[in-house]
Amino acid sequence: MSEAKEIAWDLSVIYKSTEDPEVYKKIDELLERAKNFAQAYKCKIQVATPKELQSILQTYESLLLDARELGQYASLSFSANQLLDSNKQLFNKVRMFGSEFEQIIAFFEVELSNYLLTNPTLVDSPELEGFKHYLEKLARLAPHKLSENEEKLLAAVNRTGIAAWQQFQSSHLGSKVFKLTINGETKELGFGAALGYLTHESKAVRRHAHEVIFNTLKEDSEIFATALRNISSYHVTMTKLRKYKNTLESSLVLNDIEEDMFQSLEKTVDEGKTLFQKYLKLKAKLMGVDVLDAEDVTAPVTTLPHKTYTWDEAKQIIIEAYKSFDPEFGRMIQSMFEEHRIDATPRKGKRQGAFCSGWSKGKSAFILTSFTGTLRSVYTLAHELGHAAHAILSEHKQPFLLQRVPMVIAEVASTFGEMILTDYLLNSAKTNEEKLAVLLGVLDNVGQTIFQVFARTWFEQATYQAIEQGEYLDAKRFAALWREARDKMHGDAVKWFEAMDYDMWTWKPHPYMYDYRFYNYPYVWSQLTSFAFYELYKKEGKAFVEKYKTFLSDGGSKSPAELVKNMGFDLKNPEFWNLGMKQYQSLVDQFESLL
Repeated sequence: MSEAKEIAWDLSVIYKSTEDPEVYKKIDELLERAKNFAQAYKCKIQVATPKELQSILQTYESLLLDARELGQYASLSFSANQLLDSNKQLFNKVRMFGSEFEQIIAFFEVELSNYLLTNPTLVDSPELEGFKHYLEKLARLAPHKLSENEEKLLAAVNRTGIAAWQQFQSSHLGSKVFKLTINGETKELGFGAALGYLTHESKAVRRHAHEVIFNTLKEDSEIFATALRNISSYHVTMTKLRKYKNTLESSLVLNDIEEDMFQSLEKTVDEGKTLFQKYLKLKAKLMGVDVLDAEDVTAPVTTLPHKTYTWDEAKQIIIEAYKSFDPEFGRMIQSMFEEHRIDATPRKGKRQGAFCSGWSKGKSAFILTSFTGTLRSVYTLAHELGHAAHAILSEHKQPFLLQRVPMVIAEVASTFGEMILTDYLLNSAKTNEEKLAVLLGVLDNVGQTIFQVFARTWFEQATYQAIEQGEYLDAKRFAALWREARDKMHGDAVKWFEAMDYDMWTWKPHPYMYDYRFYNYPYVWSQLTSFAFYELYKKEGKAFVEKYKTFLSDGGSKSPAELVKNMGFDLKNPEFWNLGMKQYQSLVDQFESLL
């Protein structure tokens, strides 16, 4: 970033500092409130009248809201500076508090789930109208819940059992040293630093980085395979124990969707992969080669302009882009800057990556990113501000228990925001080369989000199928399963080398998340949903905007199917997903027309 000024968020609107005695008083207060809640209502939920349950739910919601803000403050402070002792101490203290707090109140949803199992009409009680979809989701999950003691036992055992494999994969990867020779100088790098060279502007450097990184991971592939085999086998076991009909169903329940909706999505992606392959071949043409090598798939094209932006330029562009869509959106985005809700300065000790955290009490949000002046970092900021707009709208309309949306909806506003920015930049571009640079960045990113990411879903499905058939999954077998899924998606558009079979499944954290399986397809779902919405926006113009704001304001008060139905679509109909793919095709067509 070219400016020296610090772009940091102001968390003092929550607490004065991480050394503020009020923070620690709040911990004690919340634990006492949780204990009082348990004492008042444990073993009494199933005899509560709807009116009494309404009051209990309001008390529970208030308790969760305050605990959420405390945890958020500690997490945000730590994310901005992980080296500050007071941040570390509070973060650790609040983590321990969180574990104790959750155990105290765990009875509530277990008892409420059981109540819903025996009294399914409870969700239709007029007194509980304000919590209806929260109850509907609990009712759907209820048949898969174990007893309170079993759930507690699993949670306790998992912390030192299956969770250890996830922790081991992360710590082992973090301990690896990757020796890269750049311009005659050998560097010993950690994994995060080495990854940066995968998209280096020099093809030779990119190739070298790919070979070193993935051959190093291949050397330890049996270690990664052991961790992944145990985590995947655990999921197959839990699927049976919790009485899910297949290994996908727990994810469908968590995302509040149905299997035929997933199948419609899968069919569209499978049929649309030829468009992805077409784009990769067009990129090869732009790079002056017959076919892309592995190191070229997401590489920059050095013949195109690589404009950089100051913070103030990026801020102005994004505000104007959102304003061009809708003045209210523009005001929400502008408030995020004016109220100091964004931490954008790269600094030592700051968490990598970017995220948006909705602040329910303040009806706002906080964004962490590391702005470097690149076009990609401008897109990242616009993406996170889309999340912020979603949070602000739902916080103003929905109670806390109905603000949270499943992952299949969570990325819609953010990716829609990227399309708003894309159109703004394309309309502002002065040359075809500038337009190509914008489209290249978008298509590289979207291609990975839709197609490479869905290949991971195919890989995961194949993994569970192999386990259920009694196969022993060693490193070579995992590599073969990944190769099959990857090649099915990329076709003949890319030349891979053998060590690339050890990409993704060895180092991505998602396959090792023992408590969240099928993490990837919701990103595809959100991307194609936002694309379908954008196609509708291009057709309806301003008439679309109010429907879209209602969609975001509804938060988690409706299922994804209901939310999308209100926009005029059916998630079970492949035509909805085809509309999203049409937007992707239009981007590819624009790219092709400029070559």
